[in-house]
Amino acid sequence: MKHPFIFTFLCILVWGCQSHEVNTKEISNKAHQQANKMAEFIVKRNADSLISLNYPRLIQLSGGKDKIIEYMRKIWKKYDDDGVKILSIQVDNPPKMVYYHGLYQCTISQTMVMQKGDKKVEVKSAMIGLSTDNGNKWYFLDVTSQKLSNIKATLPEISNELEIPESKATLLKNSN
Repeated sequence: MKHPFIFTFLCILVWGCQSHEVNTKEISNKAHQQANKMAEFIVKRNADSLISLNYPRLIQLSGGKDKIIEYMRKIWKKYDDDGVKILSIQVDNPPKMVYYHGLYQCTISQTMVMQKGDKKVEVKSAMIGLSTDNGNKWYFLDVTSQKLSNIKATLPEISNELEIPESKATLLKNSN
């Protein structure tokens, strides 16, 4: 062989690209699994577990864990007072993974079904997933009805490549 170095380099390059694809799939799966956990914690109203999946920088900017937990409990009390119940939350797989400013990032669509009295509403929205440790542990930001530019004003480490779908609410037909 005339150029063994080129052959070796191409083999390493091809192997490296294949390895990265598998890694991205694994990272996406971890993001999806942890987003499902977050959804479960919201439905079960488990504030202490839910806070562990909130982005630490956002927790800090919001005044700390205790303030966020207090805020969550106020929202849940308001739901109770208004007769609103979250029945389920389904999360989709992230459509793509972005690496920006040392963070793996993705947008995850979610579908929440809520009930008030005999009426059910399906809300389709999104959250941003962020990982500071190469995709092992994920943190999530609810970005319902927010523009990427507004989010970036507070968290400039968020990539412009993320796409946030518009939120949509649909009244479901009565199943009685």
